[in-house]
Amino acid sequence: MMPRRLWVKLWRSYISGGNLEEAIEHLTEAILLNCTSAIMYGTKASVYIKMKKLNAAIRDANAALEINPDSAKDYKSRGIAHSMLGNWEEAAKDLHLASKLDFDEEISVILRRLNLHPARNIVYDQM
Repeated sequence: MMPRRLWVKLWRSYISGGNLEEAIEHLTEAILLNCTSAIMYGTKASVYIKMKKLNAAIRDANAALEINPDSAKDYKSRGIAHSMLGNWEEAAKDLHLASKLDFDEEISVILRRLNLHPARNIVYDQM
């Protein structure tokens, strides 16, 4: 069995090299060995967004959030995927929550774009 640090090094090298399919494959294998890692699910969600596999990104962001419900990164990933699918209300909710947990300029840019969208009558819970 390969140590966790080698798995991390391997999938990071695939991501940085642009070999996203290989990164997904190795992240999946690592998750099967340790399914309690929110970081791996979250990273996998980010890679799926790069691949434009948005429903898969939402699924893995959901899995990461079940393990760590305070992860701004995973709310951001899920919000981005929802926005790319045109799910404006879900996107706004997730992005606002991500921004409250940990401010990120990219989130602000995406939220401004959502507010300019014709469906801008978005209602979200300010919490």
